[in-house]
Amino acid sequence: MSTVSTGTAPSRPQEEPLALPSALPLEADPSGLTERAPVITTLLPDEALARALAAGDSFAVHAVLSARMAREPRGPTRDTLRQLLAHPVSFAVAERPPGLGELKGTGVGFIGLPPPSQQEVPFIATRAVRVLGVAVWPLSQHLVRRDSEGNVEVLGRVPTSARFRVRQWVSKVALGAVGLVCLAGIAMPFITREVSLINGLSRPVEVSVDGRRTFQVAPGSQLTISLRSLSGPHKFEARWPGETKPFEEFSLRAEQRNFYNVLGAASFMVDDAAEYTPPRRVDFRAGALGPDDMMWKERLNWEETVQEHADAGRLQAAGELAQSIALADPTSLRAREAAAHWLMRYNPSKALEFAQRLISRYPDDRAAHELFQDVYGLLGHETTGAYVSMDKAAPDASVGRALVQARSRRPEEQREAYARVLERFPDSFEAQRAMARLRLADGYPQRALELLDEALVKAPESVEDLELRVRALIALKRVGEASRAVQRYVEATARPRRSWELAVLAGRLARLAGPDRTPYITDPLLPAEFMESPAAQLRFTLMTGFRTLKDEELNFTGNVTERESLWLAFLILGNAEKAAAQVSSAKDGVLNRLPLEAAAILALELTRQGDTQAAERLFGTHFALMKARKPLEAYVRSGEVQPRFPMLPPDLLAVAYLVRARAVDKDAFIERAYARWTDGLGGFARRALDPDYVEPEYRDVKPVDGPQPRLPRPWSVP
Repeated sequence: MSTVSTGTAPSRPQEEPLALPSALPLEADPSGLTERAPVITTLLPDEALARALAAGDSFAVHAVLSARMAREPRGPTRDTLRQLLAHPVSFAVAERPPGLGELKGTGVGFIGLPPPSQQEVPFIATRAVRVLGVAVWPLSQHLVRRDSEGNVEVLGRVPTSARFRVRQWVSKVALGAVGLVCLAGIAMPFITREVSLINGLSRPVEVSVDGRRTFQVAPGSQLTISLRSLSGPHKFEARWPGETKPFEEFSLRAEQRNFYNVLGAASFMVDDAAEYTPPRRVDFRAGALGPDDMMWKERLNWEETVQEHADAGRLQAAGELAQSIALADPTSLRAREAAAHWLMRYNPSKALEFAQRLISRYPDDRAAHELFQDVYGLLGHETTGAYVSMDKAAPDASVGRALVQARSRRPEEQREAYARVLERFPDSFEAQRAMARLRLADGYPQRALELLDEALVKAPESVEDLELRVRALIALKRVGEASRAVQRYVEATARPRRSWELAVLAGRLARLAGPDRTPYITDPLLPAEFMESPAAQLRFTLMTGFRTLKDEELNFTGNVTERESLWLAFLILGNAEKAAAQVSSAKDGVLNRLPLEAAAILALELTRQGDTQAAERLFGTHFALMKARKPLEAYVRSGEVQPRFPMLPPDLLAVAYLVRARAVDKDAFIERAYARWTDGLGGFARRALDPDYVEPEYRDVKPVDGPQPRLPRPWSVP
């Protein structure tokens, strides 16, 4: 026999229209909800909630909170709502005991009871209609317990969740659907299914579904489609627009709602709106979604997914994802470097296997061979022998293969090797630009510019080539011409070109040349995915110095690891030693997200201080630092110029000069001068470690005929 306790939960009064107070005091809550769950007051003011609380109707309060949960965006308020709705006991009300009665398992009774040993503590049970012991129709949910005499005591009724109401509705429909089984059997193969196609890659992708329909999905986006399909599995094929051969084929069991994440490149959040459970992150290739699942897109970007894997210590997953993208997309040089980087961190032999697969798949790709050389060199081997034998076997090789062979030489032999390539292919723009890079590194900007001008007539420049031109012009104090070169590059196509590298180059040049000479900067050059990211925009400001960054701007809400990394980079600008002292306590994810120049400053500063263990963590944050470690360390420690040192990027050379200046007293000004001559763009390292230097006001200088003097370098040129 059931009994009712009337002291546990308040009675549910009749609803009457009440005047809505402007602010609800605690005493205006007859239900006592604000006492049992004080956090509910943080949701006020809310007209519907205040009315329900004033009426003392717990069920009405629950309904208001459920409705608000369905429309509330992600954030602290949604977390509060989820916390409240996850505890329906707080909304229990005492009512007359419900009708119960069963005969041989048929009738109305409670289901979902815990083991008998746990029934002395109040729990939630579902009252349902049962037929021969099988529940066919849930009716309501109650707070019950079993007393000392073994009787079930009903303490009150609790509000039902959205999932319970769906089950109740489904049960009603199911009773009527029994007679339509034959018709349903015929119609089932042709039901409409929903499929979400997600592209986290940097290029548009064409996705063929079941071999019948093809959809183009833009980079960093999601496309939801409806299909009338058979009950068999979905078959997906992903290919680049204009190509016939797919780079990925995937089969997935058909469900009412499916998603296909091309190459598993994107990561996103899925939130079950009915269960009020915390959202879960999804980063796998394909799967099924529940009827109440909501997808939060965030940033559908493969680089962010790789970074998230690395932040969590999943180096293998990070490397393998980048590897799959690099092997599928021959244009994604960033994916190649990311794959080599994280696979080298995880298992160097895996990195070598990847590099070998890359040159096997793209044998005529010069960048692929250069990556193989870098990985092979990090393992302590020389590629000279292999490529020299290749040269003898194919004396009439293309200019690209000849440049690869020249790069495989020992650093001290590369100048002569590149010169022979240019002599052999005097009209090759590739050979001219490769030689121009060496000429500028050795301090001959005029000769470098002449080679770049000759090459530009034959083929357009890449962003890397444009940066080389800008640095040569700045070294010759022709800043206005450098600015015009960037503007011509930006406006070369009907649709303005956008990339992270181009935006940083333009931003640094704009800071140096002034707004009058840089009209192109008014048109944002950052890609759309960066424009939508506060962290990316702050990183852009840090790396360019285009404007002054305020402390409060770094307190943006978002990824905590990303925010801490930006704070550490910002601290370097003010106090590099203090920033270096924080490395030992920083998480790997924070260090992994540091910009290249910031990580190089901390790595070499810790090397100068003798903290090799902390420096080791920073040298592993970027593939470029892993390659440059030995010559950088040698220069900072002793001023030794190893053969590979002159070949390093100007940004890293400037870091080495400026950290070396902190280690020596007598020649510190010479080291700082080297940095200024090498990095005329005034990069992050110069702003952090040479902040007192005032850039001169540049005026356009007319070109001077004849040979120009060599800019000083700490090495001689044979």
